[in-house]
Amino acid sequence: MKELLTRFENKAPEIVFEWHDAETPAKGWVVINSLRGGAAGGGTRMRAGLDRREVESLAKTMEVKFSVSGPAIGGAKSGIDFDPADPRKNDVLRRWYKAVTPLLKSYYGTGGDLNIDEVHEVIPITESYGLWHPQEGVVNGHFAPSDSERIQKVGQLRMGVAKVVEDRLYSPDITRKYVVADLITGWGVAESVLHYYRLYGGQIAGKRVIVQGWGNVGSAAAYYLAQAGARVVGIIDREGGLLNPEGFSLDQVRQLFLEKKGNQLSAKYMLRFDEIDELIWSTGAEVFLPCAGSRLVTQQQVVPGAAVSGRAHLAIRAVRGDSWMEVRAGSAAGRLLYSGTLERGQAKTFDGRRLHLALAKPANVSVRLGGDVAVIPAGSTFSVTARRIVPATS
Repeated sequence: MKELLTRFENKAPEIVFEWHDAETPAKGWVVINSLRGGAAGGGTRMRAGLDRREVESLAKTMEVKFSVSGPAIGGAKSGIDFDPADPRKNDVLRRWYKAVTPLLKSYYGTGGDLNIDEVHEVIPITESYGLWHPQEGVVNGHFAPSDSERIQKVGQLRMGVAKVVEDRLYSPDITRKYVVADLITGWGVAESVLHYYRLYGGQIAGKRVIVQGWGNVGSAAAYYLAQAGARVVGIIDREGGLLNPEGFSLDQVRQLFLEKKGNQLSAKYMLRFDEIDELIWSTGAEVFLPCAGSRLVTQQQVVPGAAVSGRAHLAIRAVRGDSWMEVRAGSAAGRLLYSGTLERGQAKTFDGRRLHLALAKPANVSVRLGGDVAVIPAGSTFSVTARRIVPATS
């Protein structure tokens, strides 16, 4: 099995579409791992620092997902390297979807993903370019429908994802008029956990849950698991988190769901990110929900004792070009460990309890933390601990 997976991971994807925005530094990729069954599907995400490799990896993961759960189509993914907080985001998305509309009409279907909302961004923008629904390509490529069948299938998609959830059992607050697209992925994550216990014995009631990410997926999954009797003991999000070893009540989890700001956790007594990151991984839980960005989970977080030394082991290699770099012990005012230009192909390693890292061109380097590939967040200055790389605070 391991050999088969290695071959699968190393095989080049069938189609790669690369886009460079004419008006901003944004660039993006559609990666279609295969057109198995005549079509492929996978959502669209946006974050600063995203690269083609990440999109390829996600497309392959989507293919595994469809192989297990259906439909019998290929895996795909779209990714845009751009800061989602930039006020030009909507214009970038409009130009992006205009460029990929031919694929979306023919054999590729997409939706929302990290930092992109399906109902408020993907659907209205693709509609403006003549698509009935962003999954229209899957309907056309996979089913090869007649005109009447196309109208029926796409019509069901249009009504389904935008339907307001009116059942109190499934909506945290029916007055907020949450739609299916807001809740269904988190519901699916929660159902997979419940199904695990149905298959292998035991019950979810009383089990401790740690949630990474508090967007639509993480918050909804936590809500449904709390509804089933699980105890959410920790939440870690991009700006901070919460910890309660006894577990938050269902009402508390519901309130945290309702009070989130966009796709971020918002609570009065949130711990700073560095505080929650130091504490949450040793809290202990039976269920871990990784509902944030890709490649954020490290061995040190999930294997007891892997980061017991508490020291950051940082390795930086210039892979796409040169980059000026500065590394200091502790903080921006700490002892200077290195300052200079890392030329393409060169690598440097550093070790310390906490490191301050500055990079002129983060996109040009690859970073490993404790031996694991690490994702560099948006920005140019970073705080590095044994567990995580986060934007440096001033």
